Amino acid sequence: LTGGAAGAGAAGGALGMGAGAGVPGFGGAAGVSNVPSASSSTSSSIVLENMLTEHMLRDEKEYNECLDDIKSECESYGQVLSVTIPKQGNDRGKVFVSFKTNQAAAKAIKELHGRSFDGNMVQARFK
Repeated sequence: LTGGAAGAGAAGGALGMGAGAGVPGFGGAAGVSNVPSASSSTSSSIVLENMLTEHMLRDEKEYNECLDDIKSECESYGQVLSVTIPKQGNDRGKVFVSFKTNQAAAKAIKELHGRSFDGNMVQARFK
């Protein structure tokens, strides 16, 4: 999902990669600070915001590719129980990820907050 143009999409799995990224679509964080604190949370669920465009939510193929990419990236931080991306309502476009442990959730927040996904800076926090 490079270029940011609607329709440039993820066809054929051609998602953009940033330096040091392990999964299509995710780029590295460039000097990002202000990562939400994980030390006091006991939650094993996180929310990722500012990731998906309207096109990604409307195009079923692109939506499913994004879902797969996000799940794959999150699995590098620990066992993922579920990934949900509502297409309607107040939480439309937010990504909800449930991990088996709060340690995995904390690691995901630390690694994903401020990273780029299709040119958007990801905001990660505990749910």
